[in-house]
Amino acid sequence: MNIYAPGSWLPLHKTSRIITKADKGNLVVVLDRAEYLQKTTPLLSNTIYKPLLMDPTDISRKSLRSLLVSFAGETNDLKLTTIATHLKYPGYYNAPELYGLLKMHKAGVPFRPIVSTINSATSELSRYLKQIIRPLTGKEPSFIRNSKSLVNEIKEMSLNPDEILVSCDVKGLFPSIPISHTLAVLHNLLINDESLPSRTELNPFHIITLTSFCMQEGNYFQFDNKFYQQVNGAPLGSPLSPVLAEVFLESFERTVFQTVDTQIAPRLFKPYVDDVFAIMKQGREEQFLNFLNSIFPNQISFTIEEENNTLPFFDILIMRTTKGLKAKVYRKPTHTDQYIHFTSDHPKSVLHSLSGWFSLTAVRRWFISMLNARGWRICPKDESLEKNRGPPARTDVEVVLPEGNDLSSVNHRILRCESRRKRRL
Repeated sequence: MNIYAPGSWLPLHKTSRIITKADKGNLVVVLDRAEYLQKTTPLLSNTIYKPLLMDPTDISRKSLRSLLVSFAGETNDLKLTTIATHLKYPGYYNAPELYGLLKMHKAGVPFRPIVSTINSATSELSRYLKQIIRPLTGKEPSFIRNSKSLVNEIKEMSLNPDEILVSCDVKGLFPSIPISHTLAVLHNLLINDESLPSRTELNPFHIITLTSFCMQEGNYFQFDNKFYQQVNGAPLGSPLSPVLAEVFLESFERTVFQTVDTQIAPRLFKPYVDDVFAIMKQGREEQFLNFLNSIFPNQISFTIEEENNTLPFFDILIMRTTKGLKAKVYRKPTHTDQYIHFTSDHPKSVLHSLSGWFSLTAVRRWFISMLNARGWRICPKDESLEKNRGPPARTDVEVVLPEGNDLSSVNHRILRCESRRKRRL
């Protein structure tokens, strides 16, 4: 791959070069357009995608609007009426567009295909359906909200001498999701959801029909002025895909533990999207892996990895010690310490989210110590964060946080977290 020095970035506006980003690490990548096409085109030769003769956007828009008008008339759902009104205007909508993010951390630097659905005919509907479906997920006992909740759960655990730490990963989750099976699972969840009427006027039939449209007829994209239909799985980039992945994986987990031999079942099983942290008996990992891959053969494939006393999972490093399991902040080798500048033209919600993240790490540590010095009774600092209080690995990186009124949002977030903690005590 050609790597361009900063001095050669002047002619980047030319169509012979493309500016994109790495899949992980927030790294800017510049490469020749020919190489970009060379890496992306083989992905489209997969049986997951089918070439189309023309842009189906207008046909898809009309079909979807007709469906929405019918359902809005049946249910008086105001959101459907609004979306149907927007779909009257064909000039506003474009075909979803595929682009690739380079996996710089893998051999051969392959691409991860992403389908941008911004301004597509199904974009607004997908966001609405996601809001309806989201409350159905996260109810499994194994659910972890974030790395902190996992740390709190494992910090009191100890391993037996014959147990090991393993991580499992689903290969290519989104293109592998069995949509028909997932829709059947979703339909069953909706039927048994007593809170559904409080979220929408739609019934399970309406929701499944619209979700099916987004994942089938509306699941197409353009790349290099050519159009393709995705015939299997869910597109990585659609607002609806992550929540459908959660519905499927939680159903998959229930199937696993209802049918697995208890002799090979892990003692702890904690999934997060397509990754799983598990504790199991040594020597049983291969049997458990084969069992996982037998449930949806040739479609859902897991890999398993065992680490010697330490295991990176999510953004923490889980360590096996003589006193039990410990955790500390983990930075992947691909991490570049690059963050959005607060003066950049990003939505305020994105900028405040970043400042809030810092407030829960370094800024929070300073702020709480300052409040303690002024008589505030604040709970002890998180040990896993305290382990990371040393000097940064790089000193040439600048992080810009808000000043003035915007800084108060950081302070407010810290105080809000501590207030919640006090109420639980």
